[in-house]
Amino acid sequence: MSEKSEIGGELKLYRMYEKLGRYTEAEDVLRALASKDAETGTAELNRFYRNTTSRQPQDGYWPYKLGQLLYTMSEKPSACGYTDTIIYFPVQEKEVFVDMTNRALINATADYTISLKDRNRKPIEILNCGINDIYKTKIIPGTNEAIPLNNPVNSPRKDGIFYLNKAADLLDDSTTIADIHFKLGDICYWAGSKKQALRHFQKSLAYKPDLPDTRMKIVDMAASLYENTTALKELSILNDSNRINIGHRKLLARYLVHSSQYQKVKNISEKVRSIYPYDEAAIDELEGKNELISRNYKKALPHYLRMLKNNPNQPHTLYNLARIYALMKDKKSAFIYLKSALKNGFNYSYVLAYDEAWSKYRKEPRWNELMQSFTPKDYLW
Repeated sequence: MSEKSEIGGELKLYRMYEKLGRYTEAEDVLRALASKDAETGTAELNRFYRNTTSRQPQDGYWPYKLGQLLYTMSEKPSACGYTDTIIYFPVQEKEVFVDMTNRALINATADYTISLKDRNRKPIEILNCGINDIYKTKIIPGTNEAIPLNNPVNSPRKDGIFYLNKAADLLDDSTTIADIHFKLGDICYWAGSKKQALRHFQKSLAYKPDLPDTRMKIVDMAASLYENTTALKELSILNDSNRINIGHRKLLARYLVHSSQYQKVKNISEKVRSIYPYDEAAIDELEGKNELISRNYKKALPHYLRMLKNNPNQPHTLYNLARIYALMKDKKSAFIYLKSALKNGFNYSYVLAYDEAWSKYRKEPRWNELMQSFTPKDYLW
């Protein structure tokens, strides 16, 4: 497919510079071109950086440039289904980077299923994407010379990881390597692996320990992976250096509550109140949980009632109110709020079976009636 283009001359110019080994000038032309035609400019920069990386294999500058380019393209959803993503296959007990190179294997193997709920173990289907490339050309007006174009990037995440790792192996500046691992962490997260993302963020922090953004990323990844010791350590550092946001203050308070550090929770609560005086929900959540875990049920109650007033159908708030009333031996109120919690989606059968708040109520006819009225959560993958 050919079309006349005002950028045809720039395409020819950059390739002339490239052929002469004048790579910096070629890159400058391409960057100017990309400001006029982002799709063509990005595809040509991708081609140029790959070629230059191959020509100068010991120079980490070029794979770093390519990795940065691919990084800017990696946050967008995958262009085609499961391609260019990291998927955990529970039967295999491993994460796999899915792309066209392993498409046939995954499509043909029954153990490549993403859910154990599927009793037939039906595998995912990787579609035939991005391999039927359409080559285009641009025509230089006046001479009618056709300039062939490079194809769009099909796997920015997998390629970005490859070239950024290559750059990290070749470069030795600590700030640059910290940036590389930060970007690798983001790409792994966007691709679908918090586990791999966490390891890269930790490496980034080792090279550049004074960046709070990196610690925040570690906290988010570690908390979601239940690596609570890691999350608590980084939260404590952020809090002590006063570089912590409201969300992370609340998370730190939850960790401290469960480690019985009640006074520290009160200090955090007072800090939140002074900084965010209008965020009553955040304050109630902190102080209510602290009082509940401290077994100060009468003090916890008004916090949760205010939370419920602001969000009347929140199942976890309803369940906590049911627990509080049960622990205060107010059976009638306990069952009223428990019924409402179940009705609004609280369906954690494991919690209901082992929560000590209900130890005196499980033989009650009302308890059995409620347990038969809801669908328990399926804990299979």
